[in-house]
Amino acid sequence: MAKALAQNGDQYRLGAEANPNDPNPKVFDCSELVEWAARQVGVTFPDGTMNQLPYIKRNNKTISVAQAIKTLGALLFRPGHVAISLGDGRTIEAKGKKYGVGIFSAHNRKWTTGGLIPGMTY
Repeated sequence: MAKALAQNGDQYRLGAEANPNDPNPKVFDCSELVEWAARQVGVTFPDGTMNQLPYIKRNNKTISVAQAIKTLGALLFRPGHVAISLGDGRTIEAKGKKYGVGIFSAHNRKWTTGGLIPGMTY
């Protein structure tokens, strides 16, 4: 969480690729923020929401949206987007070009699935 939170204020760019060896990239898209933050703590996780959600499902790590909102570090998915739950009704995420990377409310966002990253401790 600390690694993801340290990126608050960074820029958003669709398709951004952060070097996993860079301790402080400046540009992310939503799935890259999740992949990069996991890699910083030694957990390999795929890039792209179209790969991340199926990976979570294959590893039996889906949880309800309500549970994900209350679980620090859980992921929240909706079509084409992923965010990291702060466990208190907020997220850290690369929300879009207009918003960049920031902390946002998790409520009323039309999330479809919650998940846990295999290999992470919750």
